[in-house]
Amino acid sequence: MVPRDLPWHHIPSSGIGGPPATALLLRLTSGWAGGDHRPAREHRDILLVGPAPGRLPRRHAAPDLLAYSAVGDAIMGDGWARRWVRPAQALVFFTVVIAVVIGVGQLLLGLDSEANQGSPSLSLSAWIAVAGPLLLLMSSAPDVEKSWGISLGGTVATAVAVVMFIVGSGAALAQERHNGEEAEYGRPEGDTRLQYFMGVAESFGIVAFAYGGHCVIPDVHASLGHAEKDESRQAMRKAWTGAYLVIVPSYFLIVNLSYAAFGSGVSAFLIDDLKPHVSTAFLCVLYGFSLVNFFCLGAIYNQAAFVYIEEMLDRCHCSCRKTLPSHAEAEDAENRKTSLRKKIAIRVSYIGFGTLVGAMLPFFGDFAALSGAVGFTPCTFVYPFWLYNRSKEGREAPSWRRTVNWILAGVFLTLGTLAAIGSIYNIITNASSYTIFHSKSFIQY
Repeated sequence: MVPRDLPWHHIPSSGIGGPPATALLLRLTSGWAGGDHRPAREHRDILLVGPAPGRLPRRHAAPDLLAYSAVGDAIMGDGWARRWVRPAQALVFFTVVIAVVIGVGQLLLGLDSEANQGSPSLSLSAWIAVAGPLLLLMSSAPDVEKSWGISLGGTVATAVAVVMFIVGSGAALAQERHNGEEAEYGRPEGDTRLQYFMGVAESFGIVAFAYGGHCVIPDVHASLGHAEKDESRQAMRKAWTGAYLVIVPSYFLIVNLSYAAFGSGVSAFLIDDLKPHVSTAFLCVLYGFSLVNFFCLGAIYNQAAFVYIEEMLDRCHCSCRKTLPSHAEAEDAENRKTSLRKKIAIRVSYIGFGTLVGAMLPFFGDFAALSGAVGFTPCTFVYPFWLYNRSKEGREAPSWRRTVNWILAGVFLTLGTLAAIGSIYNIITNASSYTIFHSKSFIQY
């Protein structure tokens, strides 16, 4: 996903760029213990025995295996990635583009509302429709490698936004305590048992969405371009340690401060809750940096999606050939204008369809959870355990380690299934009460 021959310190931005979605979206429906325990447990599992750089089988973490699919096929045999990895990646890409255009639309609606004294000039669906072309423009780089600067810019915006969320949540908590107000904790009022269960189940998908970037470890690992495996592994350990030194404190600070301030009634977008407690200037700056982060995050994922779609189309078109044509061969075989038209058609149709779905179903948290459940969970929290146990190194590992890996894979598969059920239930429930291009307010759920 990144240019070759980069030093390790460029890589943490790959891990830091995603979790701000959690800062914008907090739906802790199971109280303090549940809200803190889930991410803590997942961090522990990831860092101890999960798909961390040091856990990749040594012979399959070599720089010559350039992608997740290549690692999977090398261990499991040809065709495994096509059956298991590719479908999950497709679900990640499409649900992410929907979530991003919804998030951008929500932020643009917020700016519109601030500029018009609380009465936005356009509906949420209209702003999502505006967000689509803007995201297309941000995703216009010719390939993934040209987008590395965008990722770095998104990381800087993320760092600023995280600090502002911490400051805003702290200010809100201080003001509410000073005024003698007390938030409600635990189970949200008005929810039935079914709604409560679905909300808790969906929250697992949200956590997976925020921390699902581990599924690109093989790709990022290979991109470092080190000749020696040990040197490459050491660089990845440094990179991921650097990312987590930022992610973990930021996540827990925002979760605890916002939950302490607003309790179980925290809204889908944390910015909504901060509005009464911060100045308009502070709010506009926060909107701005959050927009930059969303655009950069979407641009990076879209570039990967464009490559994915183009490869799939080439495979369908060249199914009669034993090997796919190289990029140079494709350029020689096709008219350059035809190739350009194909790239434009892929970009416009992909983002256009995602924007249409987002405008019709503008439920950011639900789509983020769905993406985490059906895409990130298998790629990040299930397949790596499976691959490790089936690898040569895994077969030679102690039986207790293999058993723990299978148990963790089963636990995460169960959580992912529950999260998928919860997110689909909430999408259907919310869709029944939403009218496209009508609502001029933020979606609350």
